[in-house]
Amino acid sequence: MITFSVCPQRFAALRAVAPTNDVRSYLNGFAVDLETGHMVAADGPRAIAFPIDAYRVADTVLTFSLPKGAKIPARATAVQFDIDDDITDSSAGTATAVDANGETMCSFPLTRVDVTFPDWKRVMPEVDFEAGNPDNASRQFVAFNPLYLADVAKALKSDAIDMAPTNDGGAIACRFGHVKGGMWSTYADLRFVVMPIRR
Repeated sequence: MITFSVCPQRFAALRAVAPTNDVRSYLNGFAVDLETGHMVAADGPRAIAFPIDAYRVADTVLTFSLPKGAKIPARATAVQFDIDDDITDSSAGTATAVDANGETMCSFPLTRVDVTFPDWKRVMPEVDFEAGNPDNASRQFVAFNPLYLADVAKALKSDAIDMAPTNDGGAIACRFGHVKGGMWSTYADLRFVVMPIRR
């Protein structure tokens, strides 16, 4: 059994991005990349990824969905994932919300989505937010749908967003933080990109 836990806020942000009925079937659900140790979701205009503490399986990315209406309680302190370690097309498992005492609050079945998830690493480069802009950088204006950031910020309970262009000049990388309490430290390892609106 492959077992790992994530904080409910990260999982809520992942679900905010993960489509459930997209015509591009390969985007539906959320992916567990066991080769790099990440959970990932993408809906076209944006993508999110963060690391998980799970043992690695080479060349293995599994995509799952939760039952419609599955809700993680607000008092949950972690969401534990138990995935069958027989990595086949029928691999499935459970997602369990637990409280501060480690007690089960609710549990939902994971359904395997039989698709090939895109190579998320190509569209989500590492960005050095601390580098700043060089003095001779040309000024660029971009437009994006603020709703694409609002639902993720709400899920993460974030009140600060930092943005930076990616190396290819296409997507905008974002990091989420808290004005009080570590600023960017809470989600320092969470990657998020959003595509600008073409004008």
